[in-house]
Amino acid sequence: MSTLQDWATAPPGYVHETQVPLITAFCITFPIMAFMFVGLRFYVRSYILGGLGADDWLALMGALCMTGLTAVTMWGTTIGYGTHIWEIKESLMQELKTVCSLHCWHKMFN
Repeated sequence: MSTLQDWATAPPGYVHETQVPLITAFCITFPIMAFMFVGLRFYVRSYILGGLGADDWLALMGALCMTGLTAVTMWGTTIGYGTHIWEIKESLMQELKTVCSLHCWHKMFN
C-alpha cells in the first residue's frame, strides 16, 4: 500500500502557496451578506408588504445551511483544505476526507 509521501512530493523549485486566506475571507463575507439580505427581506415582507410567506422561511433555512457549510470549510482549512497535497500531514488525511465527503454530500442534496 502506498503512502502519501510516495506520490505527493513537491516539485523542484516549489514556493509555498496557500488559498486559506481567500477561503477564510469568503467564509466570513458570504454568511454576513446572506443574513443581511435575508434580514432585509424579512423586514420588507413583514413591515412593508404585511406578511411573511413560506419562501421567506426557506430563504432563512438556506442561509442557515450555508452557514453550516462555511463552518465545515473553515474547519477544513485548519487541516489542509486550500493547500497543496504535499503540504498536508499524513495524519490529517482522514479528517480531510471527512471534509471532502461533507462537501460532496452538500453538492448532491442542494
